[in-house]
Amino acid sequence: MDKIPPYDYALYAFAARSAVITCSIFELLQIFGSLEETSSFAKFIYFLFAGSSAAASAYNIAMSTDGRDEIRKVVGNPDCETRGKAAAVVLSPVVAGLILFVCVSGNALFSFFVLIHVLISITQFGVEAYETTLQKGSGTASNNPYAQLANPSCGAPIVSEKKGTSQFTEPLQDVKPVKDEGKSKVQTPVVQEPIYHTLERVQKEAEKKK
Repeated sequence: MDKIPPYDYALYAFAARSAVITCSIFELLQIFGSLEETSSFAKFIYFLFAGSSAAASAYNIAMSTDGRDEIRKVVGNPDCETRGKAAAVVLSPVVAGLILFVCVSGNALFSFFVLIHVLISITQFGVEAYETTLQKGSGTASNNPYAQLANPSCGAPIVSEKKGTSQFTEPLQDVKPVKDEGKSKVQTPVVQEPIYHTLERVQKEAEKKK
């Protein structure tokens, strides 16, 4: 008796995405082939949802997207654009399948493919969310660059290891007097006489000489 192969996330994710694409293609065929009583506007809306589900699954397969990383981006990344893209990649198959399952009725074959679509996409999302929670609980989520992304503007100021010297931080040094001919004298600034005082003195000396 053959044994069940060990659990491999990449293998099961690829199989689930391939199944979602297959169901979405059959849904598109049913929308334009078997829903005669449906209006053109309703068919266009159904086409958008089924097409978005198929496109998201095909993108995940082509880019080898890891749904666990996308969930971490949705939970921990502060960038709204990144979170929106990650949520669209992960949740598009689930949301599209649920909307088609609720809105479309009356066609057994179409409802069957939509039901398979919903079950597979929900199971895949549940496995990805469970593994993300499991990794976070086991401590392996610390390697996630989006789990705890600090805002640089709110962090502690950057301090250089090399402390620079400043004239305001250094202690004041004692001023030593200048020695002149064996006598200690402190140099004083030379005060110049104002110009008008000099003119008055010159005039007085000239009057005295007369």
